[in-house]
Amino acid sequence: LFHPFATEGGHTDFAPRNEFDWELLLFLQKQFGHVSWERLVSGPGIHQIYCFLREVKHWEAPANLQENIKNNDPAAAIALGVTENCPICEETMRLFVRYLAIETSNLALKLKATGGIYIGGGILPKIWNENFRNIFLEHFFQVGRMRPLLEEMPVQLILNPKTALLGAAWYGK
Repeated sequence: LFHPFATEGGHTDFAPRNEFDWELLLFLQKQFGHVSWERLVSGPGIHQIYCFLREVKHWEAPANLQENIKNNDPAAAIALGVTENCPICEETMRLFVRYLAIETSNLALKLKATGGIYIGGGILPKIWNENFRNIFLEHFFQVGRMRPLLEEMPVQLILNPKTALLGAAWYGK
């Protein structure tokens, strides 16, 4: 039997794992004070990662990307840049998937989600490919001695954009 858990877990503290992550944390702390996982693992988080790469790491961005970010949803513009072989977009999304994997494994361990983890949202189904899958799995399993437990937990990406509406309809019924 599956049980959904309503949480506000995305508001728990972002936990840096290396020097790069610490630099990102300090960049975000200057803007927000408290830095939660949601500051990274969300549409606005994609834009924050991109801004960090531009402002702190001095990555170049094509003029058309900068214009697209200014005039449209920044996360969508950056995700679209991946399909156009834009290096800063590719690195931004690689980091986004890395952070998503880390926080997903944290949640899976905290809830001992042996029935599995189901990841929803609008971003991943649009960008998901073999490369992002490999990045996700590499970082999802970096939990030391608890790796065997995580290897037993299925992780599913929800591809149906109407899943939330279907769930609400079932609940209402």
